Amino acid sequence: MNHSPWIEELDANRIWDTLPNDNTTDIAIVGAGIAGFSTAFFTLTRTDKRIIMLERGLMAHGASGHNAGMLVPMFERPLHHLAEEFPAKLVAEAQIELETGWALLDEMIAVLDEPISYHRKVGYGGLRTLEETVAELENVKWEKDHNIPYLPIFVADTAPFLAGLKGYEGLFEIRSHEEILDLLETKHPEYVACTQEEFGVLNSALLCEKLLKHFLATYPDRFVLYEKSPVLRVALHEENAILDVGRFTVDADRVVLCTNGFEDISIVNKSGLDIDTRFHHFVSGKVGFMTAYVEHEERPASAGWYSMPPDALSLTPHEDGYKEIDAFIYTSRRPHPKGALVAIGGPDMQLEDRAQYDANMEYPLSAEQRISSAIQQVRDIALETKEGRYMWHGLMGYTPTGVRVVGVEPKNSVLLYNLGCNGIGLLPSLAGGKRISSMLRGEKLPRSLFDPR
Repeated sequence: MNHSPWIEELDANRIWDTLPNDNTTDIAIVGAGIAGFSTAFFTLTRTDKRIIMLERGLMAHGASGHNAGMLVPMFERPLHHLAEEFPAKLVAEAQIELETGWALLDEMIAVLDEPISYHRKVGYGGLRTLEETVAELENVKWEKDHNIPYLPIFVADTAPFLAGLKGYEGLFEIRSHEEILDLLETKHPEYVACTQEEFGVLNSALLCEKLLKHFLATYPDRFVLYEKSPVLRVALHEENAILDVGRFTVDADRVVLCTNGFEDISIVNKSGLDIDTRFHHFVSGKVGFMTAYVEHEERPASAGWYSMPPDALSLTPHEDGYKEIDAFIYTSRRPHPKGALVAIGGPDMQLEDRAQYDANMEYPLSAEQRISSAIQQVRDIALETKEGRYMWHGLMGYTPTGVRVVGVEPKNSVLLYNLGCNGIGLLPSLAGGKRISSMLRGEKLPRSLFDPR
């Protein structure tokens, strides 16, 4: 079972084409998800380049159709941890660039012939302990120290660790415990503090579909999408690339990989040092598991997350060290034709083998049990009683640094990347698409945290 509510909203009768013959183009974009369509949008609107987009499956049926549907302008790693590995200036600039994703999304939606809506709100993250609260306060402190807009953390007047928050004055506000529980939509008293984060709720697969219609109508001579056309091999030369797409090839001046980075694509650099080995260590895979149900009443959009005890959700041990807390479950709610759609996620599974993920694999009983147990603990929701259940999973690509890779391959500038979702990739994909379009236009951009390294 892999029944995504986002895929369900797509046009099931849409006609698609495979690559029919050998072809040439200015830009070949590999991957027809939100990263590919963002890259195409900003390239089409800011250059005169011709684009061929190639997708091994169907448009937006990968991670873009199997995600939690949440927009969050942030990294999964805390900023102050990133600043221990990279120059603080680059970290601050990268965070500000992610924030531009909201305006970029509005720009994309504004040109569509068919409207699509998203819901932008403030979401809340539930914290239970001093350690969790201090970890979040450290991030807020780093934002303040580097002139990045921030929202204070709320701490309950009954929190047993108030005396341990000395040194963080001005970064948190004391609120009643009842107010914090109301914001978190929980009755469980162990949640004594909460973060505030800007968030949005969006069906990114539906956005891709509407962008496709817009491209075909507006740029019929500059854009084409071929689906069920997997790229098997990319041969990079000094001034062009040849993409092996099974029976046929595409000759492109530049090629942009807009995948989750976990595909079995062979890259051969005919004009320099080996790229293939390094590329296949760019990204490791995790499978995220999600579920949703329909509430038969109209309720406002919302989003939140809740820290959980160790090992409450992970199906395999985590070794990345990116999370400040041991585990968390996240929820979102968005309007639905029958009322409101409530989505829940949290469990994930580490993939060691690139060929291990099967998009059609049965939804594991262990994932269902962990989601059910976790949401029962924090929101008193009994999933087994809910109607209209969806259960789906999706592959996420994690770079070694936890930062999206956006830019030109240093060993051959014919190749560019906009890849690595790192768990929260929707808004970063948009910012990455705009960055790539600037490079394709010939701009010399200053050094960035996103540069391939």
